[in-house]
Amino acid sequence: MGTLGQMVAGRHEYSLRAGQKTVYLFFAVLCGGMAALFFSLSQGELHPSGPSFAAAAAAAASLYMALVALRSRLIIDGTQVRVQGAVRTHEFDLSEIEGYRTYRSRYRTYQVLCLKDKTWIIPLMRYAGDDTLKNWFAGLKDLDQRDRDQLLEKIDQDQELGATPEERRKALSSAKQITIGAWIVDGVAAGAFAWGPAEFRLTAMVVLALIPAALAYLLYKQPLLYGLFKPRKDPRPDVSPALMISAFGLLMGASSVNFISMSLLLPFIALGGVALLAMFYPAARKSPRLAGTMMGLLFLSALFGWGLAASIDTAADPSVPQGYSVQVVGRRISHRSRSTSYYLELEPWGPYAATNSQMKVSLQMYSTTHTGDIVCLALHSGALHAPWYEPVSCDTAAPQPAQP
Repeated sequence: MGTLGQMVAGRHEYSLRAGQKTVYLFFAVLCGGMAALFFSLSQGELHPSGPSFAAAAAAAASLYMALVALRSRLIIDGTQVRVQGAVRTHEFDLSEIEGYRTYRSRYRTYQVLCLKDKTWIIPLMRYAGDDTLKNWFAGLKDLDQRDRDQLLEKIDQDQELGATPEERRKALSSAKQITIGAWIVDGVAAGAFAWGPAEFRLTAMVVLALIPAALAYLLYKQPLLYGLFKPRKDPRPDVSPALMISAFGLLMGASSVNFISMSLLLPFIALGGVALLAMFYPAARKSPRLAGTMMGLLFLSALFGWGLAASIDTAADPSVPQGYSVQVVGRRISHRSRSTSYYLELEPWGPYAATNSQMKVSLQMYSTTHTGDIVCLALHSGALHAPWYEPVSCDTAAPQPAQP
């Protein structure tokens, strides 16, 4: 018998790792405290339905996380495997395990068990294992390596890629060079759109918008040579970094723009996001990691749609702006986990004639502008009819009164 046969000869049970169990119990206690707080608030309310519902939800969350911490088990007994969760228990035979795949998160690499003809996976990182579990795991098939070998075999046999296996492998190398070139062009366009001269912004925006379409075409025409959110062992170049550069490049280029109302752009945001999703969905649905690939694609589609709509509205805007001189009535800093934003609070003006408004500005402008100062604004109609404004030099603007 091999390693695998020796392992499954007895019963072995594994609970959650101590760190994960502690985290679940901590949040169980925290939610329990919130449930008690909401329940006490509901006793003094004339209409207690809101606090009562919140108390019930918090209590349910507390119970669920406590059950996850205390009941979760991986049990291997002979050829039977049982995965016990908070409520449900999955049982299957060893023969139903297809193998394992390696996943990467931001901070670690971990393996998951994959069942035959099922999308359900078992993350082994959750369980406190030992040498016996490691030996059992060593007898399973590496599905990422299997997919790599099969893909290279298909490339070697595809006559459309070249006359010999060597020429076909060179086609794979050429695909990598093309992808790297797309990353570089995309990066330069993103930099030009965010920080370059105004006369280059429209061209840079068009490049950022079209590169994803070009990569989608390559994925469609040559799926053996290009991948999307591919595993580490996949030999094909990955086009998803270029999608990220385009999406974030478009967002960065429009991040300093202040819109009167973003709701006017929602139809165009949805259209841009759906367009990107439709272009890459055929490739995404063939991924062995369908759930993760689709989540990544949906995320990038939303960012791309947002950035593209905002960029078109501003960079392609042919309107003649209206100038306003407005007094600063306050300042505000917004701190987030990874960024800090700076705002100037303005007196009523133009579209904000009935109320004060706040304008997002750079750190430099925030540092040099104080309450009581006058700033000049240029109000644009927007190429997609979503009005936007930006601070301009009072020397070149033709300001109108703040409240015309």
